[in-house]
Amino acid sequence: MDQAVSTFSWENAPVTSYLTLGDGDFTFSLDLARYLSQQQQQQHQSRSSSFDDCNDSPATAILVATGIDSLKELTEKYKDTPFILDQLCQLQSPKLGISIHHGVNAIVHDPINKNNDPNDTVPPKTKADHVIFHHPHLGTEDAVLHGQFLAHIFHSATHYWMNDNDGVFHLTLVQGQFERWKCQAAASRHGLVLLHQECFTPPPIPNSTYKYRRHQTGRSFATRRPASKSITYTFGREKNEKRLSPPCLPWQGQPSSTELSTTLVEQKAKENDDDSIHLPCPFCDKKFREERSRKCHIRDRHPTGDVHCSTQEPGKKLSQDVGDAVFECTNCTDASGGRRVFPSDDALKAHVRAKHNGMHTYIAPDWSITKKNSLKQNSMMSDSFHSVQPSASPRGIDDMECKICGATIWSSTLSEHLLSFVPSTECTLYQCSFCFKSFREERARLQHENFCTIPVHT
Repeated sequence: MDQAVSTFSWENAPVTSYLTLGDGDFTFSLDLARYLSQQQQQQHQSRSSSFDDCNDSPATAILVATGIDSLKELTEKYKDTPFILDQLCQLQSPKLGISIHHGVNAIVHDPINKNNDPNDTVPPKTKADHVIFHHPHLGTEDAVLHGQFLAHIFHSATHYWMNDNDGVFHLTLVQGQFERWKCQAAASRHGLVLLHQECFTPPPIPNSTYKYRRHQTGRSFATRRPASKSITYTFGREKNEKRLSPPCLPWQGQPSSTELSTTLVEQKAKENDDDSIHLPCPFCDKKFREERSRKCHIRDRHPTGDVHCSTQEPGKKLSQDVGDAVFECTNCTDASGGRRVFPSDDALKAHVRAKHNGMHTYIAPDWSITKKNSLKQNSMMSDSFHSVQPSASPRGIDDMECKICGATIWSSTLSEHLLSFVPSTECTLYQCSFCFKSFREERARLQHENFCTIPVHT
């Protein structure tokens, strides 16, 4: 476990504790820390200094931010990692304790259930009032596997992460995943009940840094919004249900019912989105959150530096009244049987090079390649786990069923089942055959090679 800030102990301290699990780039944790700091400043200003000395009173909130990646992996994935972590560290104060942990798996592979992995990082001895895990995903489209994944998440949450007395678990999923992944059944299996639910919104602060990302590879939810919404589900232990009030996060609505309260939180989310859009296009009035998005926009919409922004999606057929020039691909057709038409000659040339004349004319979707690589790696790793024997313990794993998620297994596939929830700790880089530039994904390397013009050095 890499640790960027010394662990802040909250034993015997009158505080509200927050624990973020699986925070990909730590931007959510940064926004949460900024929100808590902002709230404390407002409370301090509203009181007389004679009754509230910020320097002498104990901390009122503590945040423990964790992520699955090591610090090295995190830095390789997100170039702004040093800035984000530095900003997070600077928010620590006598009233706000902050600690950062890297290489922490949200699923604790405990020895009691014979599902421990030798590569596991021992998690910090921390149990929090509010445990937060937003948008968990294994990087593959498999509803059954994710249902089992959630069961292991709930098991770890209730046994290792949630405060024993009144801890709650806030799980954010994209709309529809709750039903497809059978989240309710997985929670009930481990004694958790749904206390509250509402549309997900990050902490409401100006100039939010949080980015919606699909999973660890960095692809964004932006192209799926606002068509798809995310919902935060708050769970508590069934035995504590009657005295958990309020179970929701400070900026969320009152938990009077489990009906979705959308108006206020959607408005806050919109305000946060607007505040975080600050990179303008030099040719039109559009703005972007990330520089790479702006570059792609300029390349696709303003290939010749034209101040007029095309509203047509790249690769889609244009109407024939867009001008005298028509840029058609003679090698393929669209859905209606006609020639595919592109907005510019540059766009047509890029399409032909990528799909017809390039080295790699067929490139599978990212998740497909990721899945194949994952299966290959799990197959290789399983050889070293064949010595694991089934357990006859009531809480353990027998030769027919995993007691944590209910999956039917056999001793020959026990290791494969457990490894399904152990993220890879290796960061594989793929190098271009021509310029030797490195990429985190095979698909990115293949796309790059279609356009790379640098010859191989001999």
